[in-house]
Amino acid sequence: MRDYLIIVILSVLFGFVLAYLFFQKNLIQRAEEGFTQKADTIVKIVPSEPLIIERVKTKIIYTGDTIVQTKPFVAMVDTVVKQDTIFAKYEFPENLFSLNLRRSDDTLRTVMIKTEIMKSESKNWWKSPAVAVAGLVVGYLLRNYIR
Repeated sequence: MRDYLIIVILSVLFGFVLAYLFFQKNLIQRAEEGFTQKADTIVKIVPSEPLIIERVKTKIIYTGDTIVQTKPFVAMVDTVVKQDTIFAKYEFPENLFSLNLRRSDDTLRTVMIKTEIMKSESKNWWKSPAVAVAGLVVGYLLRNYIR
Protein backbone atom coordinates (compact mmCIF):
# COMPACT_ATOMS: atom_id res chain seq x y z
CA MET A 1 0.00 0.00 0.00
CA ARG A 2 2.85 2.36 0.85
CA ASP A 3 4.48 1.69 -2.55
CA TYR A 4 1.24 2.69 -4.32
CA LEU A 5 1.05 5.91 -2.32
CA ILE A 6 4.63 6.86 -3.24
CA ILE A 7 3.95 6.10 -6.92
CA VAL A 8 0.77 8.23 -6.85
CA ILE A 9 2.54 11.18 -5.19
CA LEU A 10 5.45 11.03 -7.67
CA SER A 11 2.98 10.77 -10.58
CA VAL A 12 1.09 13.82 -9.32
CA LEU A 13 4.29 15.86 -9.00
CA PHE A 14 5.45 14.74 -12.45
CA GLY A 15 2.02 15.72 -13.86
CA PHE A 16 2.28 19.18 -12.28
CA VAL A 17 5.74 19.75 -13.80
CA LEU A 18 4.60 18.64 -17.27
CA ALA A 19 1.43 20.74 -17.07
CA TYR A 20 3.43 23.79 -15.99
CA LEU A 21 5.81 23.46 -18.91
CA PHE A 22 3.02 22.78 -21.44
CA PHE A 23 0.53 25.45 -20.37
CA GLN A 24 3.13 28.22 -19.98
CA LYS A 25 3.88 28.14 -23.73
CA ASN A 26 0.19 28.21 -24.65
CA LEU A 27 -0.45 31.33 -22.57
CA ILE A 28 2.21 33.23 -24.50
CA GLN A 29 0.76 32.17 -27.86
CA ARG A 30 -2.74 33.17 -26.82
CA ALA A 31 -1.53 36.65 -25.83
CA GLU A 32 0.01 37.16 -29.30
CA GLU A 33 -3.14 35.97 -31.09
CA GLY A 34 -5.38 38.43 -29.21
CA PHE A 35 -3.83 41.55 -30.81
CA THR A 36 -5.69 43.21 -33.70
CA GLN A 37 -5.15 46.57 -35.37
CA LYS A 38 -7.64 48.45 -37.56
CA ALA A 39 -7.00 51.55 -39.69
CA ASP A 40 -9.79 53.81 -40.92
CA THR A 41 -9.39 56.85 -43.19
CA ILE A 42 -11.92 59.68 -43.12
CA VAL A 43 -11.86 62.14 -46.04
CA LYS A 44 -13.60 65.50 -45.64
CA ILE A 45 -13.79 67.99 -48.51
CA VAL A 46 -13.87 71.60 -47.35
CA PRO A 47 -14.86 74.11 -50.05
CA SER A 48 -12.77 77.29 -50.00
CA GLU A 49 -14.19 80.77 -50.45
CA PRO A 50 -13.13 82.60 -53.62
CA LEU A 51 -11.20 85.87 -53.39
CA ILE A 52 -12.88 88.44 -55.63
CA ILE A 53 -11.82 92.07 -56.12
CA GLU A 54 -14.08 93.88 -58.59
CA ARG A 55 -13.12 97.14 -60.25
CA VAL A 56 -10.83 98.86 -57.78
CA LYS A 57 -9.48 102.29 -58.66
CA THR A 58 -5.70 102.13 -58.67
CA LYS A 59 -3.33 104.84 -57.55
CA ILE A 60 -0.97 106.23 -60.16
CA ILE A 61 2.54 107.21 -59.10
CA TYR A 62 4.52 109.25 -61.63
CA THR A 63 8.22 108.54 -61.49
CA GLY A 64 9.22 110.95 -64.26
CA ASP A 65 8.29 114.46 -65.21
CA THR A 66 7.04 113.64 -68.69
CA ILE A 67 3.65 112.17 -69.44
CA VAL A 68 3.35 109.82 -72.37
CA GLN A 69 -0.05 109.64 -74.02
CA THR A 70 -1.07 106.09 -74.95
CA LYS A 71 -4.17 104.59 -76.42
CA PRO A 72 -6.70 102.94 -74.07
CA PHE A 73 -6.12 99.22 -73.48
CA VAL A 74 -7.26 96.30 -71.32
CA ALA A 75 -4.68 93.85 -69.92
CA MET A 76 -6.15 90.51 -68.87
CA VAL A 77 -4.85 87.16 -67.58
CA ASP A 78 -6.97 84.04 -67.04
CA THR A 79 -5.11 80.86 -66.06
CA VAL A 80 -5.15 77.76 -63.89
CA VAL A 81 -2.22 77.11 -61.55
CA LYS A 82 -2.18 73.95 -59.41
CA GLN A 83 -5.98 73.59 -59.61
CA ASP A 84 -6.49 77.25 -58.64
CA THR A 85 -8.16 79.58 -61.15
CA ILE A 86 -6.71 83.09 -61.42
CA PHE A 87 -8.35 85.92 -63.37
CA ALA A 88 -6.84 89.43 -63.37
CA LYS A 89 -7.85 92.44 -65.47
CA TYR A 90 -6.54 96.01 -65.76
CA GLU A 91 -8.29 98.76 -67.73
CA PHE A 92 -6.37 101.82 -68.90
CA PRO A 93 -6.94 104.89 -68.83
CA GLU A 94 -9.74 104.32 -66.29
CA ASN A 95 -7.19 102.67 -63.96
CA LEU A 96 -9.57 99.91 -62.88
CA PHE A 97 -8.23 96.62 -61.57
CA SER A 98 -10.17 93.36 -61.09
CA LEU A 99 -8.92 90.13 -59.50
CA ASN A 100 -10.69 86.80 -59.10
CA LEU A 101 -8.94 83.91 -57.34
CA ARG A 102 -10.83 80.62 -56.97
CA ARG A 103 -9.04 77.94 -55.02
CA SER A 104 -9.61 74.22 -55.29
CA ASP A 105 -11.40 72.45 -52.47
CA ASP A 106 -9.28 71.41 -49.53
CA THR A 107 -9.22 67.75 -48.64
CA LEU A 108 -8.65 66.80 -45.03
CA ARG A 109 -7.57 63.25 -44.39
CA THR A 110 -7.81 61.80 -40.93
CA VAL A 111 -6.33 58.39 -40.30
CA MET A 112 -7.66 56.67 -37.20
CA ILE A 113 -5.82 53.61 -35.97
CA LYS A 114 -7.55 51.49 -33.38
CA THR A 115 -5.62 48.91 -31.46
CA GLU A 116 -7.65 46.28 -29.70
CA ILE A 117 -6.16 43.76 -27.37
CA MET A 118 -8.52 40.93 -26.62
CA LYS A 119 -7.75 39.50 -23.24
CA SER A 120 -8.71 35.91 -22.80
CA GLU A 121 -9.11 34.55 -19.35
CA SER A 122 -6.01 32.59 -18.55
CA LYS A 123 -6.54 29.64 -16.30
CA ASN A 124 -4.03 28.91 -13.62
CA TRP A 125 -1.67 26.23 -14.84
CA TRP A 126 -2.39 23.94 -11.93
CA LYS A 127 -6.19 23.71 -12.34
CA SER A 128 -6.26 21.20 -15.21
CA PRO A 129 -3.79 18.76 -13.63
CA ALA A 130 -5.59 19.14 -10.29
CA VAL A 131 -8.90 18.14 -11.90
CA ALA A 132 -7.21 15.16 -13.57
CA VAL A 133 -5.59 14.05 -10.32
CA ALA A 134 -8.87 14.51 -8.43
CA GLY A 135 -10.60 12.33 -11.02
CA LEU A 136 -7.95 9.66 -10.62
CA VAL A 137 -8.23 9.76 -6.82
CA VAL A 138 -12.04 9.54 -6.91
CA GLY A 139 -11.80 6.64 -9.38
CA TYR A 140 -9.26 4.88 -7.20
CA LEU A 141 -11.40 5.38 -4.07
CA LEU A 142 -14.53 4.13 -5.84
CA ARG A 143 -12.68 1.05 -7.08
CA ASN A 144 -11.47 0.25 -3.57
CA TYR A 145 -14.92 0.93 -2.10
CA ILE A 146 -16.68 -1.40 -4.55
CA ARG A 147 -14.31 -4.32 -3.83
